[in-house]
Amino acid sequence: MKKTNLPLEALALARKPIVSRKVYIMKFKSSMFLSLAAMVILFAMGLVACGDDETGNDNPQPPTITEISPTSVKVGKQIIINGTNFSATTTDNKVTINDLECEVTYATTYQLIITVPTMESGIYPVIVTVSGQTVTGPDVEVIKPAEVVVKNEVITVTSNFINVPEVTGNTAAIHSMEYIGNDTLLLASSDDNQPNVIYKYNYKTKEKKEIYTDTKSWYWTMTRVDDERVLLASKANGRVDLLNTKTNQVTKDIVTGLPQLLRACASPDGNLYVLLRDEAKVYKYDGISNTNQQLVLDAEKSDDQLFDMCFDNDGNLLVLGSSVIYCIAPGGSEAKIIAGYPKQEGTDDDLHDYIGNPEECRFVKGNSIFCDSKGYVWFNDVWNITRVFTKGATGYEDGSIKIITCPDTANGKLGQIGQFCEIPSETGQEILAVSWTDKTVYSIKVEYE
Repeated sequence: MKKTNLPLEALALARKPIVSRKVYIMKFKSSMFLSLAAMVILFAMGLVACGDDETGNDNPQPPTITEISPTSVKVGKQIIINGTNFSATTTDNKVTINDLECEVTYATTYQLIITVPTMESGIYPVIVTVSGQTVTGPDVEVIKPAEVVVKNEVITVTSNFINVPEVTGNTAAIHSMEYIGNDTLLLASSDDNQPNVIYKYNYKTKEKKEIYTDTKSWYWTMTRVDDERVLLASKANGRVDLLNTKTNQVTKDIVTGLPQLLRACASPDGNLYVLLRDEAKVYKYDGISNTNQQLVLDAEKSDDQLFDMCFDNDGNLLVLGSSVIYCIAPGGSEAKIIAGYPKQEGTDDDLHDYIGNPEECRFVKGNSIFCDSKGYVWFNDVWNITRVFTKGATGYEDGSIKIITCPDTANGKLGQIGQFCEIPSETGQEILAVSWTDKTVYSIKVEYE
C-alpha cells in the first residue's frame, strides 16, 4: 500500500463516504487558506509597527537634540526638547540637568517635555540618554526663585492693647495699624456700633496713649503719607480723614461720598487713591484732595468686590480683589492680573493649601495686602490664609507664593488680618499683622535668602 502524507485525521476520514470526505477536504483547504491569510496580515502589521515612530524606538541610532525651549527656566517649570531617536515611552528616556534627573512628562520619538527639579541657580547642559546612548544638548539657565524662610514662625504679641479695655463699653477689636516711626504704632479699634479709638503705642516701652476718639467712624485702614500725616479710611461714613501725628489732630472730610470705602493711600508722586469695595472701583485724586476724580480701576466685570490696595517699591499699584490681584504700572491705564483666577469655582478645601505659581493661586475674598521694604507682597483672605508673594526673575509673572503658618494657634492660621505693617528690627526684618478676628497682633520675624 502506498504511503500517504495526510494527517491522521484525514486518514481516519478516508473510510467514510465520499461526500463526507469532500467536505473534510474542503474544510481542510479552507483552514490552510485562512492560516496563510492570517500570517500575511500579521506580517503586514509587523511591518507597520516597525515603521510607526510613536510606539517605540528600536533604532540603534543615538538620540540628537536640535532645539531646547525655553533656554531660561525657573525651577518647577517645563522644558521642551526637540530632536530625533527618542523613545515614545517616557520612562525609557533619561534627562538630567546638573546631574539631577528630570521628570519626563511627555515623549515621542522627536520631542520630550521635562520638569526642572529643585536645584541652585546656574547654567547647565541638558543631557538625554536613550537605550544607553547619550547626547549632550545646549545649556539652559535654571533660576531658583528667592524664598521666604520664616524664623520662629510666628510670635504672638501679648501686650494689653489687644482688646482696648480702657474704653467703657468698648469690646471692639483693633482692625487697623500703622508704623509712624520712633518705635511707635498707631492702633485703631473698629466697630459699627462702638466708639473708634486711636492709640499711639510704643512697642519697646509698652506705653499706650489714647489720642483720638470718634463716634462710629470705623477707620478700616490707616495709611502713612509721610512723617507727619496718616490717611484714615472711614468705612462707616464713606470719607477720608487726615491725622497729623505731631499734633494728634484729625482733619475730616478730605473726600466724602465714598460708600464701602476700605482704603485710602497716597501714591509715590503724592496723589490720593481710594478703593470702594462693593463698586469694585479705584479712584484717583490730584494731590491729597478731592479735586479731579479719575477712575483708575473698574473691576466689576472681572471680580465681585475689591478689598485692599498698596503701592509696591516700583510704584505699581497692587489691588486685592475677591479672587485676583491686579497690578497697574505707574502712569498706566490698564490693570493686569498677576495672581489668582477671576470668579473662581471650587470648594473651600480647594483653596487652602496652595503654594507655587501665582497664576494658579486660589483665594477667597482677600482682606489686606502689603508690600514690605524688600519688595515682598503679603496678603490675607477671608479663610485666614496669609501668603507671601515673591517676585521671579522677570517680575510678578514668574513669581511664587508661600503660605505662612502659625504653630502657636490651634489651626496654624493667623486669623483675618486687618492690616500689615513693618517695623525696624535689630535681629532682622519684622512684619506685624493685626488679626481682628483673633484680637491679636502677630509679630512675624523673617529672613530672606
